[in-house]
Amino acid sequence: MIDEILKDLQAASETVDTISEEDIAAQIANGLGQPDSDLVKNLLEQTKEMEGGDSEAISIQKIAPSIPDTSKSIDAQVLIDVSPDLMSARIRITPPRMGGRTITEDDILEKLREERIIKGIKFEYVYRLAHHTVYNRAFKIAQGVPPVDGEDARLHYHFKESEEPNNFRNAEDYAQIHYVEVKSGDILCEVEDATPARNGWNIRGKSLAGVDGKTLGDVTGDNTMEFNNALYATCDGLVSIKDSKVSVYPSQTEQELDNRTLAAEGTVLVEGNVINGSVIESEGDIIVKGSVQNSKLSSNGNIIICKGVTGSSIIEAKGALRSYFIENAQVKVEKDIITDVIMRADIFCGGTLRLAGKHENLLGGTSEIGGDLYAGNIGNSANIPTEIFLMRKEQIRKEKEKALERINECRQTIDQLMEALQKALGAKQPKEVRKKLAIDIIYAKKKLEQEIENQNELLKELYNKEGATKSGKVVVTGLLFPNVNLNIDGVFYRNEKEQAHCTITRHHSELLFSAVKEDSRR
Repeated sequence: MIDEILKDLQAASETVDTISEEDIAAQIANGLGQPDSDLVKNLLEQTKEMEGGDSEAISIQKIAPSIPDTSKSIDAQVLIDVSPDLMSARIRITPPRMGGRTITEDDILEKLREERIIKGIKFEYVYRLAHHTVYNRAFKIAQGVPPVDGEDARLHYHFKESEEPNNFRNAEDYAQIHYVEVKSGDILCEVEDATPARNGWNIRGKSLAGVDGKTLGDVTGDNTMEFNNALYATCDGLVSIKDSKVSVYPSQTEQELDNRTLAAEGTVLVEGNVINGSVIESEGDIIVKGSVQNSKLSSNGNIIICKGVTGSSIIEAKGALRSYFIENAQVKVEKDIITDVIMRADIFCGGTLRLAGKHENLLGGTSEIGGDLYAGNIGNSANIPTEIFLMRKEQIRKEKEKALERINECRQTIDQLMEALQKALGAKQPKEVRKKLAIDIIYAKKKLEQEIENQNELLKELYNKEGATKSGKVVVTGLLFPNVNLNIDGVFYRNEKEQAHCTITRHHSELLFSAVKEDSRR
């Protein structure tokens, strides 16, 4: 350090006779950044000793020859720091020393080539740093472009969607019924198509693929038609939404069902109760403003029961179920269930089972759930046995088996049709009769082939879902009582002590308990 300073001072000795502390500090600041005060003082002490005097200013000509010049010139250096994800690079240039060479544009470009940086280079920075160099500061010299995923397709409804309470508190909340009545020709919704992804690249030129937005597929349900990316009703009735498909069903209103059987192609609305062995089978939704007692409800859509289910009732729905309470009933629902109390019932819920209301109790019986379980209390102080199975991956496995069975059925039917076609072509029937039969068989074959294609697409989705799916969880905001048996995707746990405010999840081959706030919103 001293040698470098003295060499600089010696070069200026023809015009400057003496150097002070401020002069040395200025030289250090000019070439090396902020001066070190201790270094300056030490240097002055050495020069004063060599001079033999106490004055602050000393003669350059006297001290320069007394120390041999051992310095060597150092060129400016280009340093490149590449980010771990190869999406950016920063440049820093160290200053030259003792008359060393400054950097050029070629120096910077050569260093970029060494780091294999070929894309996203900021060439204006290359020029500026070469001609107006700033030392010891980092600048972003190259930047990649990240991929941009496409937007998923969306439905924009032209009717007001159901606005049910997020947290059911009482019977009045469960009695809130929202349904949409439309006329034939009414526009139901518009489809906003999915957008494709925009690919990106890193600074070394590698292409980075984005993910295209997911399509909705066919959103046309029963009694609807699509035209120019919009969906229209083809009959008067009530709107039903299930699996992203929008349907319209003619509605049938009954005051009460007492030991009656009712089959309907559309939505059924019962103003009162369904009792005494009554049966309702509906292609649409079923809405009961009263209660269901010792009866059977079967729907291809959703079911709403405002005042609850009791007795040996059977409830089956391809959609979701909302009921104030469920007691001593058999329930099979492919989507979500929302209820306040479940007592000694056998439940199959393909989606999430959510206890919401004043009590939020699940007590006794068996509940098989494909999604998550949210409850206030599970079990009671009398330690009534309560069985809970969370079988999310198992449910996916069953769906896969069902799709494979359907594919097999279609292929067997196609084989039978081909045999029938051969017989039809060789039959002793008029040509026109054989021709019509052959056309019908070929049309049926094409429909079956389309069904096989659809099921294969479903299988692909299920395999992807299976790989990304985590086991479900049980969230208890109140108490988990003894004699509650839990089974999460094959991992069994028997609760033997009262536990409060816990979340239960599967981790490898065991169930983990973690705390959950008592007022946790679900």
